[in-house]
Amino acid sequence: MILENLIQSLTRLRASLLRSALTVLAIVIGIASVVSLVSLGNAAQEWVSGQFSGLGANSLLLAQGTERIEGKPITLEDTEAIARLPNTVVAPVITTTSAASNDGESVFLDVIASTPSLQDVEQFDLSHGAFFTEFTEGYRLPVVVIGARAAEELDLKPDVAVGTEISLDGHRFTVIGVLEPAGAVSFVAPDLSLIVPLGAAQGRLVDSNDNLSYVRVAATSGSIGPISDQITELMRTRHELAEGEASDFTIIRADSIIDAANETTTLLSRLVTAIAAISLLVGGIGIANVMLVAVIERTREIGIRRAVGAKRRDILGQFVTEAMMLSVIGGVLGLAIGASLATFVSNQLDLGPALSGGAVALALGTAAVIGGLAGIGPAYKAASVDPTVALQYE
Repeated sequence: MILENLIQSLTRLRASLLRSALTVLAIVIGIASVVSLVSLGNAAQEWVSGQFSGLGANSLLLAQGTERIEGKPITLEDTEAIARLPNTVVAPVITTTSAASNDGESVFLDVIASTPSLQDVEQFDLSHGAFFTEFTEGYRLPVVVIGARAAEELDLKPDVAVGTEISLDGHRFTVIGVLEPAGAVSFVAPDLSLIVPLGAAQGRLVDSNDNLSYVRVAATSGSIGPISDQITELMRTRHELAEGEASDFTIIRADSIIDAANETTTLLSRLVTAIAAISLLVGGIGIANVMLVAVIERTREIGIRRAVGAKRRDILGQFVTEAMMLSVIGGVLGLAIGASLATFVSNQLDLGPALSGGAVALALGTAAVIGGLAGIGPAYKAASVDPTVALQYE
């Protein structure tokens, strides 16, 4: 019976090909919109997550606050106190800009002065050479680790850069390592930066005082949340802040930034998908309208079928099958168009793979459900036709 319904449905759809094609078009547009937008939304979310992965989800940044201008600066002593907290890796940072040259024209590059623990916090990968060590920091040796794009600015090829001497504000620094390109969003932006030992920078590139630009903290185990609370309490105590008094420092948690970015992309994805779903609703209404017209046109046929023994469920199944056939055909075509569009746009924007199994399942499932719902009303009307009245219909 199912096979017979399918054959009859295809025959009926071919008999009114133009009307069927126009009805299917609305479903095609709706499904293509949903598939492409859901896929691109997922790809964008993955891209955002990848971009913010450089922040380090289990880390935070402690910096001077903006609400209290007269607040105490963050110092190396603060860093040492934070480092005594359990399950923490702490890296003090001083940032500046220096005129850098490789025996040629100078270019201004960002300089990050820190300790060897910065590599552990930021999870830096090196393409060549090595990061500086506690020995290097302790003896204030003038060495530098350069970012991938900084090497390009200095006309240094990464495979031969190690051992080269470069000038920073007139001071000679020896290149000991070259970082892998990071690309992702990061608190320290390493690609276009020069990273030097804190001790080597003080007195050469920056003042000799212990005031810091910021402190990077990572959790070695557990969540960064409790550590953030402990740092807040510790800093308020060290800066002698009274209860209710505004903090003169700020803490930025990487996981909060990542969560906010993911929530934004998810919200936008749901919004555009909801808008695209309107066309699916229009397509469902179109199918219902076409099926209602078909019931009127085929009233006499229904009467003949009922007169020769067809039951109401046979008539009901026939019209529901036709409606679902229209919807599924539109769904398959829409899926193909939507997948192609999503892949093309994703490739143009370098978002990575776009099409997902969830989008395919959503498209085909939605198409089947819309066809079934749109066909139930007309099918029930067709099955309810009185055979005697239907045989007399002209």
